[in-house]
Amino acid sequence: MRYDWGSLKELNSKLVDLLTERHAGYVTRLVLSLEGDTVVLRGEVASESCRGDAKRLALAFEGVFKVRNELTVAAFLEPATDSSDGDYFGQRTGGGGDDTGSYPSHGGDRSTGGGRIQGAGVEYGSLNDEPDDETVEVERWPVIETSGEISSEEWIELAVDLATEPKDAKGQISVGRFPIDWSTIELTVQLFASWASEMEIVNPTIVITAAGGPSPARFRLRVSKGHVTGSPAIVQVSFFHGTRVCGHETWNLAVIAADALAVEEDTGPSPSEAPTPSVRVLPDAAGPSVTVMIFCNGDATQRWSWQTVVPGGTARGTGTISVDGSHRTFAESLLRTCPDMKPESFRRTMRGVGEQLWRAAPSEFRDAYVSWRGLLGSGFPIQFVTEDPHVPWEMMRPDVNGLGADHLFLDHPTSRWPLSRAPLMRNSIPHGDVLSFVPDYPGHKALPSAKIEGAWVASALGARRMEATRGAFLGVLDGNSARSVSLLHFAGHGCVDTGVMDGGIEFEDEIVNVQEVDNSSIVLGRRDGTLVVLNACETASAGKLLGMNTGWGA
Repeated sequence: MRYDWGSLKELNSKLVDLLTERHAGYVTRLVLSLEGDTVVLRGEVASESCRGDAKRLALAFEGVFKVRNELTVAAFLEPATDSSDGDYFGQRTGGGGDDTGSYPSHGGDRSTGGGRIQGAGVEYGSLNDEPDDETVEVERWPVIETSGEISSEEWIELAVDLATEPKDAKGQISVGRFPIDWSTIELTVQLFASWASEMEIVNPTIVITAAGGPSPARFRLRVSKGHVTGSPAIVQVSFFHGTRVCGHETWNLAVIAADALAVEEDTGPSPSEAPTPSVRVLPDAAGPSVTVMIFCNGDATQRWSWQTVVPGGTARGTGTISVDGSHRTFAESLLRTCPDMKPESFRRTMRGVGEQLWRAAPSEFRDAYVSWRGLLGSGFPIQFVTEDPHVPWEMMRPDVNGLGADHLFLDHPTSRWPLSRAPLMRNSIPHGDVLSFVPDYPGHKALPSAKIEGAWVASALGARRMEATRGAFLGVLDGNSARSVSLLHFAGHGCVDTGVMDGGIEFEDEIVNVQEVDNSSIVLGRRDGTLVVLNACETASAGKLLGMNTGWGA
């Protein structure tokens, strides 16, 4: 059997055939779906070993990187006598009396440790073994090595790796928790260097092994004509597990040697320089269907890079646009216009804005999106990871005849995350209390809709209504709540902060500004991973200050 596939229907059929061959009569119902970068198995089988085989065999197919097994087991009645065979009503192929069974091999020997079948998320051991819950923490340090001189029109080679020991590393990486007998974990690397005129991707994958040993991602870059030797040569490196962004690092190749010397002479890191986790890989965390990285080169250009999981594999692409500083003007004008827009003209105006954004996006992205709609339909999740705080790319509306597309944020679950904080991305909402702050404003400032929203959050989500004061709100952020907090809700007045401490969210007594929250004294997010909902005017806006993103999003 060939292990390629062009549709979920074909993958479903081939997987059923393989399982039926090994477990005749044990596959009651098997339905596959593609959720982001993860193939999900649902249905019913008649034994635990058949259930385990379903995941292992699915991972053997080309382009299947992650599998979530939601099959239920409804076993047949078994006789009172003991049976040493794995399944009473069926036998594994090639197994005879041993417990190893046999697995398909294609495109290389995937059953002996040389292929993707050994990757994260694979269940190990015999077909009848129960999954082992014992896990270990896998830690690595990101390193980059160069060969060649960074001078005009010269070629240099880069190797990006995750080392087992700290060398000239940026900071410690928490890769995640894996089964104690894990073998290999694969991560994909994307690299951006604005000073390079050409880039060859020799190998985009880092393979982490339990035994260590180098298996870096490799790139060749040609230095742009006119680049001054010794001037900054910044490379931005992003780490992916499937389509899920696990972390991001930035190096200046021109000063790596100087940095290494400084580390050797230093007696120890200061608190601000202490290594902190910068990449986190969770093998069972489903990534989105599409991840779009937007790298900003000053105020002049943006380089887009995306990864998409489609039937049969992963598609990648890049594109570049020039913004020339106008993106900030565009965002500010949109912010000023929206509050005064009449309801009857709002939808028409937003359509115009969305189509303008669509035309401004890279043509390569537009072409890719049309193909994704053909392969995945509508509704697939899209993740933007970017340092651009201005342009609401989520609002773009594809202007393509016959596509039937609306704004991205209406047709898709769509989210944005700051590139520099990629390691902090959570894959789930934690368990805990739901706390709701809805101020009771006097007179003309009253917000009746906010009160209705607060009542719904309390009745539908079981939220605890909090005293809507500055002190109570900051107390929760400072970690003074006795229990963990899963969701923090605010509905009230807000005003944009332009980066000079001139805005915030308004409580019954005082305003809380962004700077009071964007500092190290706040522990709630690090402690609980809380989801925060701010339903207040202008809190979605952002800006740049001292080269960094500002605003509530950051």
